[in-house]
Amino acid sequence: RKLFHFLSVGLFIPGLLLGEGYTSLAMMVALCLLAVVELTRCLRVVPGWPWAEAYVRPLVDSRDQGVVRTHIYLLVGCGLPVWTHSGPWAVVEGPTRGLSPFAGIIVLGIGDSL
Repeated sequence: RKLFHFLSVGLFIPGLLLGEGYTSLAMMVALCLLAVVELTRCLRVVPGWPWAEAYVRPLVDSRDQGVVRTHIYLLVGCGLPVWTHSGPWAVVEGPTRGLSPFAGIIVLGIGDSL
């Protein structure tokens, strides 16, 4: 699990520094793809579920039973500050606005992995 946390830090921080809009879009697309793969696996949709099961099963441990949500939770936790930071729906204003998109990555990607 710690590998995914460090991987998220390595992927999302450079992405946010280079282009917040594209990183936000990429996080949303990844969230949709993860949800489709997990639904395909859980509902045993043919022909995709054997591939999804073979891909997901080695990445989970005994705490994951049934629907594997931890990867989706990590992505939502890292992406939610990015999604609420940009666009007309931005909820953070003021001097800390520059750091707010990094909040989820710092807390989950670094803090939760230590």
